[in-house]
Amino acid sequence: MNKTFSKIVAIGGGTGTSKVLTGLKPYDFDLTGIISTMDSGGSTGLLRKSFNIPAIGDLRKALIGLANNDKLANKLTEIMGYRFPNDSELNGHSLGNLMILSSLLKNQKNLQQTIDEIGTLLNIKGKILPVSITPSTLYAQLSNGDILENESSIDTRKSSLDSYIEKVWIDPKINANPDAIAAINNADIIIIGPGDLYTSIIPNFLVNGIAQSITSSKSKIFYVANISNKTEETANYRLSDFLKIIITHIGNSKVFDGIILNQPNNDVPLPIKYDLETCNELTKEIYTASIKSQQDNKTHDSKKLGEILYKVLS
Repeated sequence: MNKTFSKIVAIGGGTGTSKVLTGLKPYDFDLTGIISTMDSGGSTGLLRKSFNIPAIGDLRKALIGLANNDKLANKLTEIMGYRFPNDSELNGHSLGNLMILSSLLKNQKNLQQTIDEIGTLLNIKGKILPVSITPSTLYAQLSNGDILENESSIDTRKSSLDSYIEKVWIDPKINANPDAIAAINNADIIIIGPGDLYTSIIPNFLVNGIAQSITSSKSKIFYVANISNKTEETANYRLSDFLKIIITHIGNSKVFDGIILNQPNNDVPLPIKYDLETCNELTKEIYTASIKSQQDNKTHDSKKLGEILYKVLS
């Protein structure tokens, strides 16, 4: 492996970024995940509202993604993944979320200290960092003028699907976790995605300090493209649309050093059009491999994704 590129920072949400971290975990990299804290659905949303805390559900997923494969860590990740029945008094809460919450309250709402403690319990290989330790709400404006408040309203909207997302923002404006800024500044490689564009990826760049740090960093930047489009967020998007929107939110015209694509597949719902001629103007290299999960044709296989990333980065 090329030791020059040993420090890798993955930026995104819980599901997509955890696939990257899980895939790279077997290799000799120094891994850090910077995770969005804007989620507002399900168990996470209820806890946010009740305790005025940042979202912790995606952090839980990322912690599990980096957990060691020893017997104790495996058992703890199994326990953290348990979800109480919706018809119980615990109303569908994830046990892992409740574990993080109890530690958070014990630590006087010091979120980074809490995530570090849970990471020690799971013996994670690397570090998980909330993008911010301050709660904020994600908003979106649609092309018909409608304003959607909070991540779950955007991510699961059932109306106005013929209107596209024009812009997203957060309120209140919040500052980045200082540890996240330091990780970006020290990174050799930054991996953005995969994940929902407007609710998992872009929210990280709306936090004060994150986009600026990426712009000024000397690290190489890679993007892992989604397997498919999503009706609520990116219906009919071309690959170049994803790249242009990310570049716009980072704040400069810095091209990607590489993008990772799943090879074209007829089984994928809402496929992303690969307009490679345009994409070649936005990235130095394009890498294609079979990285789709066999169990879910909308998500990545973490092992296959790790293998292509290792090949590209080594």
